[in-house]
Amino acid sequence: MWLRLFGIALFLVGIMVGLAGTTNMWEQDRAARVYQPVQAVVLQSSVETHHSGRSTTYEPHVSYRYSVNGIDHESEELSVWGESFDLHSSAQHFIDHYPADAIVTAYRDPDDAAKVVLVQDYSSGPYWMGLGGFYAAWLGIMMTAGATRSGPAGMRAVPMGDGGWTLLLPPKNLKKRARESLAWWVGTAAIVGLVAGHYVLRAQHWGVGGYFLLVVAAGWLVLQTALTFRHWGVQRAVSDARVMVTPVPLKREGPVSVRVELDALRPLRIESASTKIVCVEHYQEKRGNKTSSGTRTKGERPLDICSPKAIAAGEMVEGEATAHVDPDWPPTSADEVHYPYYTWELRVRLKFTGAADYQETFIITAE
Repeated sequence: MWLRLFGIALFLVGIMVGLAGTTNMWEQDRAARVYQPVQAVVLQSSVETHHSGRSTTYEPHVSYRYSVNGIDHESEELSVWGESFDLHSSAQHFIDHYPADAIVTAYRDPDDAAKVVLVQDYSSGPYWMGLGGFYAAWLGIMMTAGATRSGPAGMRAVPMGDGGWTLLLPPKNLKKRARESLAWWVGTAAIVGLVAGHYVLRAQHWGVGGYFLLVVAAGWLVLQTALTFRHWGVQRAVSDARVMVTPVPLKREGPVSVRVELDALRPLRIESASTKIVCVEHYQEKRGNKTSSGTRTKGERPLDICSPKAIAAGEMVEGEATAHVDPDWPPTSADEVHYPYYTWELRVRLKFTGAADYQETFIITAE
């Protein structure tokens, strides 16, 4: 429940940040294309220093007077996004163009004489706001829909009633993962298309910030495209794996048998097929004033399911293996509140030639 509430909050904050960014994008574009030049007189110029934590920024300050239809106006607006520099020399270089009493050109809104800028410029700042804000909003939507979770917590299993085997159910099936991956791609493509597309087609301001923005946006879209193709490729190559284990709960002092079956939906060649029984430690550590939490492998036992071979479409990939785990590994913890606590996983991986690998993690209980 808390994850969905956080997702809703993230959506609301993200959509506000994204809209603020796009509003500045459109206003920058309007200032560059619609605002009309007007003669102005510089009244004063200086550099203001701002400290925030360990960082220091320098903002140029220029006040100027201009006249529209015989009415004088004064302003300190430099640009739609504003001007700020990391170096004092850069800010000083900016105001050197606007000494006191100099006659310069400003640019005013033809519909509102009070709206004026001294510099017609495209900053990458609003584009970063739009990109980050809308992605945060999309992340909030996906969190609310449950797409950011690997699946239900805890072991999901069905007793087979034959030889003591228990069928482990995957947290999410291949079709659901493929649909979620496609949804991620659609959201990513829409956001990147909106923000980066406007920058390329309208702003065309090829500065360092702009190039970096485009590289990040393109890399993000390429990564999401690759993930989407991978999920859809796996779904079109094999069925969901049927993973059976005995005994369940897993006994640390005795043998553990694992059987894996899945159907080939097209001709495949298996390079390797293996599973790992993994004991995972969830820890929380305090170092100085900071507390860090995470996971690490307490122990793992690999099992080879079958040897490399070719599989025709419609045939079944199957294999079975038995192993002993270390009895010193901790059992599954009764609760997941007190650190450290321990969970157990069965990780299945089938590597194919010319096709995406099948990988899935199944939760299992050990005692």
